[in-house]
Amino acid sequence: MPNDFNTALEWANDVASGGNPVLAVRRLAELASRSSFLQKSLAITLPAVVQSSGRGLLAGELQSIRAMLGGLGEGHIWTDALADLSRDLHESEATGLVFALTARRDNAGLTFGSVHPLRITGTLGDRHRPPSDGAATLAQEARDAYEAGIQAALRYLHQHGAGSLDASTVIRSFGFAAHLPDAAFRTGLRGSSMGLATGLAVLSALLRCPLRRPFAITGTVSGRRGNDAVQSVGDFEQKVAAARGAGLEVICPAGNTEQPGAPDLIPVSDFAAAVSVAFGDRAVEERLADLSIWRLPVQARRRFFPSADDSDEALVGGLLISAVGGEDPKSRKHGGVDGPILTLCRAFRPRGALVLHTSGTYATNAGAVRDELTEMGCLTEPRELSTSDPTDFSSVFVDFRRIVQDFLDRAGDLSNVPIVVNVTSGTPQMQMALHLLVERGILPDFRFQTLEPIHVTDGTRFRRVQLPYI
Repeated sequence: MPNDFNTALEWANDVASGGNPVLAVRRLAELASRSSFLQKSLAITLPAVVQSSGRGLLAGELQSIRAMLGGLGEGHIWTDALADLSRDLHESEATGLVFALTARRDNAGLTFGSVHPLRITGTLGDRHRPPSDGAATLAQEARDAYEAGIQAALRYLHQHGAGSLDASTVIRSFGFAAHLPDAAFRTGLRGSSMGLATGLAVLSALLRCPLRRPFAITGTVSGRRGNDAVQSVGDFEQKVAAARGAGLEVICPAGNTEQPGAPDLIPVSDFAAAVSVAFGDRAVEERLADLSIWRLPVQARRRFFPSADDSDEALVGGLLISAVGGEDPKSRKHGGVDGPILTLCRAFRPRGALVLHTSGTYATNAGAVRDELTEMGCLTEPRELSTSDPTDFSSVFVDFRRIVQDFLDRAGDLSNVPIVVNVTSGTPQMQMALHLLVERGILPDFRFQTLEPIHVTDGTRFRRVQLPYI
C-alpha cells in the first residue's frame, strides 16, 4: 500500500509540474482500483495538484477522465472532486488564448504530450516581453519560437493591410507578453514548436478576436521563405494523443501528416493557412478594417465625429491641444512673428490650452507660451513628458495618450466644447502622436497646420488638415 500510494502521489503531482492530467488519472485509476483508501486519498489530493498547475480541466479532459473512472463504479468519489476543476471558456476569456502542445519525458523516461493554455496580452507602447516571470527556465529555442510567432503575426497583419493610419500604427506599437501556467516553466519548455501557437494568440489578443473554437496547436514558424512556412515538429504522436485526450482538434504542420485522414488533424503549410483555419475566412481582415471604430468608447464616438460642414467659426472659444516646438511662442527663424500656437490662439481664442513638452529648451518655450496665452485670457496647462527624448515615438505616444485623456476627463462635459488640435509644433513624432489620437477618436478631427509667412497668399496663416483613410 505505501508503495502504491507514493507512486500514485507522484503521478498526481506530475499534473502540477506540467504533466498530462488524462494520462496521470489513467495511471492513478489503475492503482486506485486496488484500494478504497487510495481512492479517498487521491480524491482529496488530485484537485489540489491540478489547481496548483495553474489551469482547470478542459471539457474534453474531464470527459475522458470520467470515462476512465466509470470502470470503478457508479457514484465514484472522484466525480464531485473533479467536477470542481472543469472550466468553460467564455468569449471574453478566450481572447488571446490558445492551447499549445508540448512534450517531455517523465521520471521513468517515457515521452508524453501535454496541453498548455498560452495567453497573450499586451498594450500600446509596451515592449515585447518573454513569457511570464518563470521565463528563466524557458529554453532559448522556445524563446526564439515565441519571438518568431510574434513576428509572423505582425507580418501577416501588414501584408493583409491595415484599414487606416490608426490601425497600422496600433499594430506597430502593440507590445506583447505571454502567460503560461507555472507548471510549464517548472518543466522547462523545450523545442521550437510554440511559434505557431504564439502567432495565433497574438492575432487574437491584438484584434480581440477569439479563435472560432478551442484548438490545440503545434508548429514551428519560419520566415525564411518569405511566407512564414509552418515546419514539422518532434514527438508529434505524443502531442496528438494529449490533444485527443483533451477533446481538441489539432492545427499542425502539413509535414507531420504525410498520410492525412484523421478528422481531428488540420494540416497547414504556412501561417496564413493557419489563420484561416483558426479564425475563419476574412475574419482578421474584417477586424482590421474596423480597428479604429472598434477601439473607440461609445462616448468618444458620440462626441468626436464632427459633421463635414462644421465651420472654423464654430471652433472659437474652446480648447487648444498642442505640442511645444522650437518656433513657439515666437519664430526666430522668421523674424519674431507668431509661432504656430500663438497663430491658432489669436484665430480661435481658446479659453483653455494643454501644451505638451519635453525638458530643457522646450520647457522654457512652454513657460513662454503659457505667459503669452495668459495675457490673452487663456488658462494654459503645460505638461512635461516622462521621456526627455522628443523623437522616441513609443514613449511620446504613450505619454500623449495618458496626459490628453486626463486633461479631457478633468474638463468635464465636452459635448458642446470645440477642441482645436495643432499638428505643426513639436517634433514629427509629437505631430504623429496627435494625428493618431485623432484617428483613434480620443480627440476630435479639428487638426490645423500653420504656414510659414513665405507660403501665405490670402493673409491666413493656418489651414485645416483632413486625412483620408488609407
